Amino acid sequence: MTFSTYSASVGARRFRGLAACGFLVASTAHAAIVVTDTGASSASTCTLAQAIYAANRANNPTNATPAGATTAEPLSLSAATAIGVGTCTGAIAGANTIALPAGAAIAFNTDAPDNFWYGPNALPPIASAITIDGNGATLSVTLGASPRLRFFFVGADAASSATPGYNTPGRGALTLRHLTLTGGRQRGGDGAGGGGGAGLGGAIYSQGALTLDGVTLTDNRATGGSTASGVSSSGGGMGGDAGMGGAVPLGTSDRGEDGILATGDGGAGGGIANGMAGAGSYNTPSSAPGLAGNGGGGGGGSGDDSIYYNAGGGGGFGGGAGGMSARAGASLQPGGGAFGRSAVYGGGGGGGVGGGGAGSGSSVAAGGGGFGGGGGNAFRGGKGGFGGGGGAGANSAGGVGGGAGHGQEGAVGGGGGGMGGAIFNHGGDLVIVNSTLTGNTAAGGRSGNGTTPSNEGKGGAGFGGAVFNLNGALTVRYSTLAGNVATGGGGGGGSGTGAGGAIYSFAYNGAASTGSTSAALAIENSIVSNSTGLYDLVVDKPDAAIGPLPNVSTATTVASGGNIVMTSFAAGLAPALPAFTSTADPQLAPLADNGGPTPTRALGAASPAIDAASGACTPATDQRGYGRVAGAAADLGAYEFNAVESDVLFASGFESGAGCP
Repeated sequence: MTFSTYSASVGARRFRGLAACGFLVASTAHAAIVVTDTGASSASTCTLAQAIYAANRANNPTNATPAGATTAEPLSLSAATAIGVGTCTGAIAGANTIALPAGAAIAFNTDAPDNFWYGPNALPPIASAITIDGNGATLSVTLGASPRLRFFFVGADAASSATPGYNTPGRGALTLRHLTLTGGRQRGGDGAGGGGGAGLGGAIYSQGALTLDGVTLTDNRATGGSTASGVSSSGGGMGGDAGMGGAVPLGTSDRGEDGILATGDGGAGGGIANGMAGAGSYNTPSSAPGLAGNGGGGGGGSGDDSIYYNAGGGGGFGGGAGGMSARAGASLQPGGGAFGRSAVYGGGGGGGVGGGGAGSGSSVAAGGGGFGGGGGNAFRGGKGGFGGGGGAGANSAGGVGGGAGHGQEGAVGGGGGGMGGAIFNHGGDLVIVNSTLTGNTAAGGRSGNGTTPSNEGKGGAGFGGAVFNLNGALTVRYSTLAGNVATGGGGGGGSGTGAGGAIYSFAYNGAASTGSTSAALAIENSIVSNSTGLYDLVVDKPDAAIGPLPNVSTATTVASGGNIVMTSFAAGLAPALPAFTSTADPQLAPLADNGGPTPTRALGAASPAIDAASGACTPATDQRGYGRVAGAAADLGAYEFNAVESDVLFASGFESGAGCP
């Protein structure tokens, strides 16, 4: 049964016993914020977006601008100034619970994201402690064509060692229960000659604390940006395409726009990151250099009229590096740039959140991409930032997961990396318990064909079909991660790699921090199997971080209880992986309505996962709310074979095992 068929078949039986248990609203110490509306927000509604906004505002009532990613209104909805919290009540300072209507179908079908934290997000950023009890609801993205919209961004702790200096909407802690997320899409910006941007986290991007308890994520996708040939062009960012400057005026609080060709001077860099648009312009000697945006996504511009190369201002946080300047025959002077690679003679602004490097009008080098941005195009292309493709030109390496550019000026940059088809965990704490992640995809972006084989870039990589863990802590307990896909993008210079179909855990101190960090993975009584791509599980620690700098991060993997991990690999300097209990096929049925509030993948009668679990902390129920230990021992994964429905369904959240260490 396909998921769409499953969705259409959902009936009242999956909620049997909810009223008897007294649970249609979560059991908490205070009244939950009850969502009453599933359509568009207005002054007379309480939607999920408004409920999140209310919880965040209750924890930050006085600060006027703590985190406006799209507007000056704090933690805002797209139209929060007029709409605000609507009719939502019950929000308190501290932890809040939001209850969705039982079995609700909430679809996001507008190309107007609430915010652009690391790419377009449908809902306000999670900037406080929030539990969402889904009661069997389904959240979906139903945009056509090439949507760029994930559901959630979870904010970082400003003191986190994994994200020092990074802007944050506030420390977020999100718990999702009894909920399905499907159709989330995150696609890196397409490069115009420069490399493609990274697509990170199809459904969720988390830098804070994230717990999935009885949740299904399916048909979510993270795709790297593609690239085509172009001269002096920019790399794509995480949220917008590249161009020689963009349509967004400096300081505006609009959505990130695709780049356009500059007409005169003063054009802003395409795209925004955490506030303002980054400036980038193609200047004349009489005009000012490109200016840096305040937290902007675009790299700065430079002039090129055969006499002057004016310094390009760098994009702010997440932006690609700006250009350098030199009057003819003079020494180079640095331009601005933050979290990017080296840049010389920057051209037009990079596009999108996590901006791409500026292009170049000279034969030296273009700007490098920021975090998630592709390198610019030049005689020597800019190197891609983390996940970004290298710009066209010689010596233009891609960032981690990004394809390399190749050839001379005007050739083709590398495709961007796609990482974390369902979840990108960036220095956060992620716990997955009694949950199913299946049918999610991480795909590298394509690199176009050049005029000759020597001018063709390489496709981007696809890493972590279900989860990509960057310098974070990932715990998987009694869960099923199966049938996910990691695939590389094609390119005239070679295809990218697809690896870690279920999980890619990556320790990399140069990716997003200045100090030693750790990628810690713990797997207990779970199923990691049946992926498309190289290996179901990859734990990776490269031997270097940026350039020649050593990678002093640590990569750890702990396995407890019984686990089925069909294929696994320790890459780079990662220690050898522990011996998993079994590598046999778990014999899973397709995703279907097997009872309970969310779809699951049932075990076949001869599955080696049956009665194979061990350990002191066994959840009372499986994902469906059916009693555990139906046989001699509990079963591996999210589904208990031959179990019966339990009367403790949803009582507190701890019956699922989420409270176990």
